Amino acid sequence: MRPTILMYNPKSTSPGKQRLPLSLLAVAAVAEADYETEFVDGNLVADPAERIIERAKATGAKLLAVTVMPGPQLVQAVPVCRRVKAALPDLQILWGGYFPTQHADVCLTSGHSGNAFGPSHRMYYWPSALRHRSFSNANCWCTHGHPL
Repeated sequence: MRPTILMYNPKSTSPGKQRLPLSLLAVAAVAEADYETEFVDGNLVADPAERIIERAKATGAKLLAVTVMPGPQLVQAVPVCRRVKAALPDLQILWGGYFPTQHADVCLTSGHSGNAFGPSHRMYYWPSALRHRSFSNANCWCTHGHPL
């Protein structure tokens, strides 16, 4: 059985206007050769933290990938990731997207995200990180691809 990566799209819009989380779908496409992927969409799930915890326990997932923009996604992502980290301290949480790119230091010192990838190098570093399962070794990759 292949390992599972959980992908979380925090709430980003009002009901009826949900969009596909294209950033997570792109990362899932890179991961599909070696990993199972499961999505939790905060636009569709009433309690995303509960769903993530349940699915992580059921699948043995070791990684939760989260896409985060300022605004509604950040408002939901922070408490959800805190609950998940409290329930599953060994689960690696990786934030990617606009917010962690612009505010990596905040993400890394907050305690709810152990890692952050900037978007300009996300597709370049994901395959290597997935192959080597090295998320816990790289605290953060900024937009220029240099570890912080």
